[in-house]
Amino acid sequence: MTKSKCTERQMPLGSAVSIIIPLFNKEDTIRKTLTQVLKVGPYPNEIIVVDDGSTDQSYKIAQEFSENISLYRQTNKGPSSARNLGAKHARNKHLVFLDADDELVEGVCEEHLRLRELFPKSRLTYVSFEIYDVLKDVSEEQILTSRLDSYESQEPREFSRFNFKLIENIAAGSFCIDKDIFLKSGGFDENLKIWEITDSLIRFRLHTKSQAISPKVLCRKNNDSRNSQFCRFQKNIDQHIYYSRKLLSYADLLPNSEIRRVSLEVIYCLNKLWIERNILKMSELYSDAYKTLGPNALRGLSLKIRVTSAIMLNIKKFARNQS
Repeated sequence: MTKSKCTERQMPLGSAVSIIIPLFNKEDTIRKTLTQVLKVGPYPNEIIVVDDGSTDQSYKIAQEFSENISLYRQTNKGPSSARNLGAKHARNKHLVFLDADDELVEGVCEEHLRLRELFPKSRLTYVSFEIYDVLKDVSEEQILTSRLDSYESQEPREFSRFNFKLIENIAAGSFCIDKDIFLKSGGFDENLKIWEITDSLIRFRLHTKSQAISPKVLCRKNNDSRNSQFCRFQKNIDQHIYYSRKLLSYADLLPNSEIRRVSLEVIYCLNKLWIERNILKMSELYSDAYKTLGPNALRGLSLKIRVTSAIMLNIKKFARNQS
């Protein structure tokens, strides 16, 4: 890992916000992203870019901003590793993670700090965001307060209960986590190549007493379905299995009202394994889910999957007894 020679922004460090940007082959967007981040206001007073082994001009473009950012470079290990490295070097109390093709709106850092002033127990805060579809050239606002209620609250909210509906499909740049909570919860799982944001938010939430959200749209998520890296890992069945097992590991810590979401993800993965005729892995995951969630949580599975899994498990048990 190398760090470029650069000067820190001349502002006091400590209780403000550090923005961390993982960078991999985003030569078409990183200049715009950094230019825009530098305009969001007096905060952040620390911008960290971690180049994750880019093979295009991304790193060279980032170097153009060396007077205003801290720039690190590592061999390609994935966005979670890059985010963790940035967090390790961050000198501020609060962390925001921004993808290299997304944008922040002026006032976003102040809003996160304001939420903490309004709700001192909230160590994890969210702002609402806009999703821009690159291919269709359309955008849609995601007002996060509407994920809690059937209406869109125009006021910031604090709440303590766990809510899967809120944290699923969150834009990376829309949340702010205190650094000590980030480190205590283990940061981003570097084995996860997709759903790493949701996974980390689950753990952040389990380490905080409450969280706060703002209806203000202060982040723009660029949704490009042509992202080959995401598509490649989305098709990787081992990633689905790994994520399902992680959700199962959280089951005992989640309220009963949220277990249904865990079972839905596991059922989806089991169906995918059935389609791919990966019977051994299917039966192993089914066994773990059955022990953790119970039979009622898996009622959405077809009878053939349940019977086949049971047969495979009995065959494995018989083989072990014979050895």
